[in-house]
Amino acid sequence: MRVAKKLKVNYEKLLVQKGEEHFYKCAVGSGFMDRLNCKHSEILVLDRAEAFFTLFRQTGNDNYFTIGKILRKAAHRLYRDRFRSSQEPETNSRFLHLVK
Repeated sequence: MRVAKKLKVNYEKLLVQKGEEHFYKCAVGSGFMDRLNCKHSEILVLDRAEAFFTLFRQTGNDNYFTIGKILRKAAHRLYRDRFRSSQEPETNSRFLHLVK
């Protein structure tokens, strides 16, 4: 997945201006709002995280690594929330699961 230039600029600006905690809250909030259009918004957020990790490897910009890390954390939060609230939860091997 490629990341649009506008998205890169907006995410990096939000991270620098507001900090990591605020960026995480915004990522989780937008993931919940994306559920109106996409049933599995956590997969979209996880794909964006991987795209930012790829950008970090290509450019060496540490902000891209931080954005990817925060997006991955937000994707796992969205997945766990959907997993708990679902009547018949579907597991996805891309996400972490607790071992019982």
